[in-house]
Amino acid sequence: MNSNFQNKKVFYTLLAIFAFAVFFFNQNHLNQDTIYFKHILPIAENVLKGEGYTNAEGEPAFYPIWGYVILQLPGLIMGSPQLWTLFIQFFLSILAVILFYKFFEINEKYWHIPLFLPFFALCSIKTADGLASILLIAYAYNVVAYFKTREIKNLYYSVLALAILVNLRSEYIYLPVFQTLFFLFCLKNRRKYFKINAIFVIIVFVAMLPWSIRSYLITDKIQFNSSNGGAVMYISLGQLPQNKWGILPTDSTAYSIAATNGIDDPFSPAADILFKRLTKEAILENPIEFIKKMGYNAIKVFTNGVYTGEYANYFLGKELRLEIDRNLNIKRNKIGQIKIIIDLPLNQSIPLIVEKIIQMFFLPIFLVLMLFLLYIVLKKSRNNETLLTVVMIILFKISLISLIQYEYRHTTGFYLFVFGIFLFLLKNRELKNENIDKI
Repeated sequence: MNSNFQNKKVFYTLLAIFAFAVFFFNQNHLNQDTIYFKHILPIAENVLKGEGYTNAEGEPAFYPIWGYVILQLPGLIMGSPQLWTLFIQFFLSILAVILFYKFFEINEKYWHIPLFLPFFALCSIKTADGLASILLIAYAYNVVAYFKTREIKNLYYSVLALAILVNLRSEYIYLPVFQTLFFLFCLKNRRKYFKINAIFVIIVFVAMLPWSIRSYLITDKIQFNSSNGGAVMYISLGQLPQNKWGILPTDSTAYSIAATNGIDDPFSPAADILFKRLTKEAILENPIEFIKKMGYNAIKVFTNGVYTGEYANYFLGKELRLEIDRNLNIKRNKIGQIKIIIDLPLNQSIPLIVEKIIQMFFLPIFLVLMLFLLYIVLKKSRNNETLLTVVMIILFKISLISLIQYEYRHTTGFYLFVFGIFLFLLKNRELKNENIDKI
């Protein structure tokens, strides 16, 4: 028993050191950097000043939803919001891994540690996505625990995780509905799960009531999510290459269209209504094109890998990295981009090459994990609540990516689940082999 404790202590010490290295060398990340400094921090600062939930221009803000903004308040009071945010995300990411092993009922092994890199990389950027992935693990663990034991504490914990989750990333308001439909379709004993799923649907509605009431009082419209949804939906149509709509999937597209319609902020409630209308019109005009776009995004989920960090920025700095990226984007083909990187001075090319090697290393790993997941789905295992819950969450995330937007951080949000499924079934196979050997 004491030996086992010592082994765990060494494992989590090494895990924490590895996670710290990821956080430290990714501190100059560019992913979501603009949103953090131009939207999240100004709103948090205004809240502290007593000016309410308002943006940099002093107008009521409806993007982003307030969960991640509230997290910044203690850091602002202490004078270091970035350090505070990363400390919280670091601490919770370690707890999430502890819960990960409990959830999948597997033992810690040292070779697992480097394979947690995408998860820690996601948690090291100042965005709600990392916290969302942590809460998803907590939610899944407690849902399955409640299904198995019917202990009320697990129901409370799962409800709490879900309530916080929807106030960090509002698209998760659809998770309980998706979960209900999934379990009704997959499980034989449907009545056993229907009541609990109904509770989750109600909880999401209640958790989002403060945001929707505020929206109604200010705009006369009930809104259960942040007001960037319309713009994201519209410009994400442009993720299909050479699409018939002629849409480019960039924020500049949203700003340009909003300005043409007399709207300054493309993420405002007025712009949200506009872009949702334009999205609906575009889909009705070319429904086949939209189906192609969903298929294209679904394929990218399998083939484009996960977010692994922007470690070269630690050595290059943000401004130089932006300049290099602009030059790289001019070259559409990968060979041309590689040539640009090689031609850079060694102190610039080496960090970039190392970063790309790390990214390429996880490309086949994630593909194999996703193909393994596909095998599990086709196998239709209906007698394991852990597997069913995990598959449900992953399919929910893939559906969102296909319907709306693909980004590296979105696939990384469920990386722990596909990794966990693999380890879970690997352990079960090893146990079966041991039993066969004993016979």
